[in-house]
Amino acid sequence: MEVPAIATVPYMQQPGIRRALDQLEDYSWVVFTSQVGVRIFFEEMAENDVDVRRLSGVHLAVIGEGTRKALRERGILADLMPEVYEGEALAEALIRQGIRGKKILIPRAAKGNQMLVPMLEGAGAYVEDLPIYETVYRECQSIDLKEEFAGGRIDCVVFTSASTVDGFAAVTGGIDYKKVKAACIGRQTQERARQYGMQCYVAEKATIDSLVELTERIKEDEKETQKIKRM
Repeated sequence: MEVPAIATVPYMQQPGIRRALDQLEDYSWVVFTSQVGVRIFFEEMAENDVDVRRLSGVHLAVIGEGTRKALRERGILADLMPEVYEGEALAEALIRQGIRGKKILIPRAAKGNQMLVPMLEGAGAYVEDLPIYETVYRECQSIDLKEEFAGGRIDCVVFTSASTVDGFAAVTGGIDYKKVKAACIGRQTQERARQYGMQCYVAEKATIDSLVELTERIKEDEKETQKIKRM
């Protein structure tokens, strides 16, 4: 079953966004850390009548395949994507490009990766960390997750970000998280799930396809375990 644990709320008409769009040409890099960030950034460009061609002299970096795809759907190819789809790896990839003295714009969630900006600033870059949306927790109205867990009807929970872990915990407070098998898209998500005491599994790559493969392996392992118990 698919149960959204979070929702994203754009910061529309924020003065900081307008200011950043007015000086797009001043940035050496614009860094996207999520598909949502790409969508909202380009929606703001359209809303403010900003010509996409003004990005022609700006390098664009993305955190992973999903974010790169979101750019490609807008006819734009990313200049940089790390091999490991995590904030720290993205920072390291940017640092290798030589960013000392360069201006970098990061339009992202209000609560983003805490290591990205300090690493870039430590390498001498001037970073504008621009929150363009926030993540809020949402409670499922149609399914009682606590009851589903109590009845043993959920084998595994799939998390696509650290914030989805927090969102899940916010609506399931009181369950025994040590019994929750958490399929995590990346290391940061895994660390957050581990803080709640969950049984953590992490995808080989931070992609939805890899996460699906991980979930299938967890299900197969569970079937084998049940067979052994019945023997």
